[in-house]
Amino acid sequence: MIGLLLALYPARWRERYGEEFRAVLESRPLGPFDFADVFIGALDARLTRFRFAGTAGIDGGPLMMLRIGGFGAVVGGPAWFIGIAVSSALGGHAAWMGVALVGTVGLLLALVGLSAFQAHREPRLAWAAFGVPAIGTIVALIGTAGMMLLPADGLMFGTWSPWGVWIVGLLAMLVGSIFFAIATYRAAVLSRRAAQALGVTSVAIVVVALGLSGGAGQMPALAIAACLAAFAGSWVWLGVSALRRGPIRAIAPA
Repeated sequence: MIGLLLALYPARWRERYGEEFRAVLESRPLGPFDFADVFIGALDARLTRFRFAGTAGIDGGPLMMLRIGGFGAVVGGPAWFIGIAVSSALGGHAAWMGVALVGTVGLLLALVGLSAFQAHREPRLAWAAFGVPAIGTIVALIGTAGMMLLPADGLMFGTWSPWGVWIVGLLAMLVGSIFFAIATYRAAVLSRRAAQALGVTSVAIVVVALGLSGGAGQMPALAIAACLAAFAGSWVWLGVSALRRGPIRAIAPA
């Protein structure tokens, strides 16, 4: 895998920095952020052939990725909640579904950017923390797009309606957010209180969703909206903690 990552860089770059960069990659487990970091560094090296700024950002993590994740959380959380809340109140208004779609994309960017260095201590947890909610977010995106483009009674995949696809994606995103909160808390890179809030609100929404689907009665719409708003607010809290801190430095394996 490390050989493939090195191959992304131009030959001249590898001649000058290849051995040092290989040693950095081999020194610790790699996580989602690291792969994104390498891809961006390789793209920059190929677009700027004669400007090689030392070894790649993997030694400390580029501030740009942290900022992208922070802004994704700060913008994506409120847009996701407002889009869902207003669209639901208006009976599935397409324009507000589009706002929810933008918010979902923002949360996906947050997952990528805020995954920084979690894998350096617990690789399996960090990959689950990134992979499960990322897949759920993509499925939710597909479901949201289907609700915007297809008729109200249209089917998307076999007997699956766009709303059903969105619900499956939402549940996966919520369960994955619990993993993400645990990984963020244990890595102690971003705010631990924000991570706790994300975990608690994710669990609350999952419990509510399972209760409603199991026929446990009707929960007041205001209470459901409060749970969704708290979940979105937790992402904003994480994003703000990322934007307020400096560059993340490498964390040695435990």
